[in-house]
Amino acid sequence: MKLKLIKRSDSLAIDYLDDLKGIWLDITRGQTHSYFHSWQWVEHWLKKLPVGVEIFLLKVVLGDSIAVCLLGYDKKKRHHFITSKSYFLHYAGHDQYDSLALEYNQILTRNPNPDLLAALLSALPKGWDELQLPALDNSCFPANCLQKQPPLGHQVFSTRQEPSYYVDLSSVGNGQDGYLRLLSGNSRSNIRRAMKGLSKIGPLKTTQAHDLPMALDIYHELIELHQHSWKGRGQQGAFATEWFRDFHRSIIEKRFNAGEIQLLRITCGDNTVGCLYNFIYQGVVHFYQSGFNYSDFSHFKPGLVCHSLAIPLNADLNHKIYDFLASNVQYKRSLSTHTNHLVWYTIQKPRLRFKLEKLAKVTKRLLKSSWPNPVTVAIEPEEEPQGHRLRPITQVP
Repeated sequence: MKLKLIKRSDSLAIDYLDDLKGIWLDITRGQTHSYFHSWQWVEHWLKKLPVGVEIFLLKVVLGDSIAVCLLGYDKKKRHHFITSKSYFLHYAGHDQYDSLALEYNQILTRNPNPDLLAALLSALPKGWDELQLPALDNSCFPANCLQKQPPLGHQVFSTRQEPSYYVDLSSVGNGQDGYLRLLSGNSRSNIRRAMKGLSKIGPLKTTQAHDLPMALDIYHELIELHQHSWKGRGQQGAFATEWFRDFHRSIIEKRFNAGEIQLLRITCGDNTVGCLYNFIYQGVVHFYQSGFNYSDFSHFKPGLVCHSLAIPLNADLNHKIYDFLASNVQYKRSLSTHTNHLVWYTIQKPRLRFKLEKLAKVTKRLLKSSWPNPVTVAIEPEEEPQGHRLRPITQVP
């Protein structure tokens, strides 16, 4: 078993990336994984994390079985008195930097077996309390292992589950009508009505950035639309921090010409209806962020229109999957044809303070269940709450 530390305050950290690159490319070669586990994303992430953020490389070898992952670290405090030395799978462990919301998380393996997880836990530095495993792909290691054989001597529980809706692009057929035929009658009707209304204002057009200057132009317009929309709802939006904006501007600059970044602008006459920011990797289009023009087109469902134009476009480009990524919201359900599942797990050492915390939460739940429930009505937008798909889960419910 091998445990190595990348510490951003260490001047040798960037030099060490060459060694890490070899390890990472070897474990991912021939293995199915998302763009968030590609070396392109991982290298960019490590370089962009600020000085002082610690990231561990953990490599476990058991016979012909190998597991490799990166772990962030932070000491957390919950409820003013519960402290936890926590590690985070492919997350930094700091909310600001984890706003990137990596999904389809997994521990990268070759010839996996259930003993790998126990070996990984035993290889962690002494004194750890919790291992947070956010947004795991339910079909991959270690989620598939935790369902069947949780590690002995530890508490394992799921803190959250989310569907990840997607469209099988091979079933789309030719053009937009081919895609719309896959949807429910109600969804088809809503989309066609919105498009008909927009067409009376001006012709609908989908433009894909063909060079870096155009990509950056669409990106900046997307930010403006996104932030305007969410600030109007009293929320800060995903692009509120300079670090988040810079991370994505930089990865667009570095990876657009490699064909991994897709930026789309959908227009109605001379006006923008919306912009989409997607990652493309191994035939999968990951829809990551959006900005929609609700100021001019709020009555024409700009989110539904933009995605329903982007999906057949990507089918024509011979991509395999259009993945909306996680969250159980209506527009994703109505536009998708299939579903994956993501799950958040926490592995805890058997600490007395965690038992007391669990007892307090159970007691609170029982007391709350006896209170009358107020009735609320929520209007669901075509974007994600808090301006992003997921908020990082760093606490145990």
